[in-house]
Amino acid sequence: MYEKFTMKRLQSKTILASVLVLVLGVIVGVGVFLGQENSKVKQQVASRTDSSLKKASDPSCARGGACIIGDQGPGGGTIFYDAGSVQIWGRYLEVAPVTAQRQAYWGCTGTYIGGTSTDIGAGKSNSDIIINACSDTKSAARIARDFDGGARTDWFLPSQLELEKLYLQLQNSDELETEPYWSSSEADASLAQSEPFYGGLGDYKDNVYYVRPVRAF
Repeated sequence: MYEKFTMKRLQSKTILASVLVLVLGVIVGVGVFLGQENSKVKQQVASRTDSSLKKASDPSCARGGACIIGDQGPGGGTIFYDAGSVQIWGRYLEVAPVTAQRQAYWGCTGTYIGGTSTDIGAGKSNSDIIINACSDTKSAARIARDFDGGARTDWFLPSQLELEKLYLQLQNSDELETEPYWSSSEADASLAQSEPFYGGLGDYKDNVYYVRPVRAF
């Protein structure tokens, strides 16, 4: 009888010990799992914090950082075109604030200057060509090149396609007038291109239209 009782006690102790070992194993396993998960959370938080700090420290478009359309540019104007990568002329086009807007005739009517282009990226060279060949100090190209807003001196009269991009971006805002704007793209001795562009050969150079300086960088 005593032996049976003793055997039962031993069996109970064995079972209890096994249960305790099992429980202890579960506790240790949960602890390891929680520790790993906690480590993952800490790593994720640290990564997000580093990313946020990096983003916060990145310079703005106005201070030389990356730009998106609508940003304020380094010259105090608005970014209206992004080529997507750096081109020979730069990557971004910035339009001067509306306060820089003036009215003028294209200039040198009756004289064919030649050498201008309608392409994006050609506005600056177009303006230089016009100014070098035309002594008219009140021409649209001269007015645009003389603008020095934002302490920048690289403003110019946009080419036809640059002006078209500008018009598409700002036509539904209060940044543009409904009357035409001059581009720096010449058509012939009497005509030059403007925007809105209605598919004709151009407008007469002695028409008084709006002038809006832009710059590339």
